[in-house]
Amino acid sequence: AMNFERVDSLLENFCKVLSQSQREADYALVLKQGCAKVAFGICMRIKDALGTLTASGCEKGSANTWRQASNVMVSTLKWFGLLCKQQSARVFLLLTGRAVLFADLAAACLDVHFGTGVPLPEAQSAAVLFLPQTLHVLSQHVKQSVPETAASSKQALVEYLLVGGLSESLRDLFRQVEERGLRHFDSASPMPLLLLRAMGF
Repeated sequence: AMNFERVDSLLENFCKVLSQSQREADYALVLKQGCAKVAFGICMRIKDALGTLTASGCEKGSANTWRQASNVMVSTLKWFGLLCKQQSARVFLLLTGRAVLFADLAAACLDVHFGTGVPLPEAQSAAVLFLPQTLHVLSQHVKQSVPETAASSKQALVEYLLVGGLSESLRDLFRQVEERGLRHFDSASPMPLLLLRAMGF
C-alpha cells in the first residue's frame, strides 16, 4: 500500500527544488533518472482507485484516506506543472507517448464526477481538485510543436483526445453547471477555475 503522507512530503520537497531550478540541464537529469515515470505511476495508481477512494470520502471513518490520496495527487500534478514549464520536458512526454496518460486521468475524474451516487462537496470532488491542473498540462502538450519527423507522436495525442470523448464530458460538465445555477460563482466556490481551464482546453 502507498504511504500517502510520506509520498506527499517527498513530492512537496521535490516541487520546492524544481521551482527554484532554472537550468534545463536539471530538468534533463530529472527525466533521465526516470522521475516522470515514477510520478505517472503514482497518478495512475490513484486514478485506478478513484471510485473506491471517492466512496471512502463519503464515509465518516474513511474520509482521511481520501484526503491523503487527494493531497498526493494534487502534489503530483503540481510537480508535473513545474516540470512541463520546460519545452524539452513537454517534447519528451509527447515523444514517449506518456502525455496521453493525462487524458486518461482527466477522463477518469469526469467519470467519477458523473457516476458518484452521493457526490462529495465541491472542494473534495476529484473533478474540482484534479481537472484544472490536468487540463492545463494537457493544453500545453497539445500546443507544443515537435520536429516534423516526430509529428505522429503529437497527432496520436490529438486523436486520442478526440476519440476518447473528453470534449463531450466537458460539455456535459458545463451543462450540469448551467442547470445548477449561479451558486458555483460564489467567491468560495472552486468551480470557476475548473470551468476556466476547461474553456482554455
